[in-house]
Amino acid sequence: MTTLENKQVTAPWWMRDNFAAAHDGAAEDDGYVMTYIHDKTTGTSSFVILAGQDIAGPPVAVVQLPQRVPHGFHGSWVPTH
Repeated sequence: MTTLENKQVTAPWWMRDNFAAAHDGAAEDDGYVMTYIHDKTTGTSSFVILAGQDIAGPPVAVVQLPQRVPHGFHGSWVPTH
């Protein structure tokens, strides 16, 4: 069981994680882990951002999504330069 912002999620499905460095030259863990979570018991999905240097800490952000994100969904993060 996982707790996100005091919400009990009993059957989460964590999808592929992506890491974004905080800035060029940042330490290996200085950045953000971004992932989607699908709760099969409620049929809801969330976009979750975790701090790389405090991965076990509370999420930096949890965005409830208006519809389910399908299993296997993933994305790429590309620098703007």
